[in-house]
Amino acid sequence: LRIERLLLRFEWSKANAPAEEVIEFGSNRIDLTSGVAQTIQGEVRLTEQEIKLLKVLFQMPDVPLDRTRILAMAWGYHSKTSTRTLDNFIVRFRKYFEKNSREPQHFLSVRSKGYLFRP
Repeated sequence: LRIERLLLRFEWSKANAPAEEVIEFGSNRIDLTSGVAQTIQGEVRLTEQEIKLLKVLFQMPDVPLDRTRILAMAWGYHSKTSTRTLDNFIVRFRKYFEKNSREPQHFLSVRSKGYLFRP
């Protein structure tokens, strides 16, 4: 059963992956296969959780996604989980990919809506 679950999760993540395995926005380039990002800060090795979250955000650019939907799509949380982990990931993305993390251009917070990725 564990192996079946792992295979299902693997197939789900492949099905939900963007067609392109290399994403470019601004002066950033992310290879989703290897998990290596070329950023203004230099080379960054992304974790598996970061890659899953980025894939969700890349699938729906310029669309505000609420916390519950992002958690369900990226990590499979289906309950009313109250976690601030997502906020920490967004802060990390801003540090990696934004010229000025206090005035983000790509990873935006939309009040009362959630988060938005703008390429």
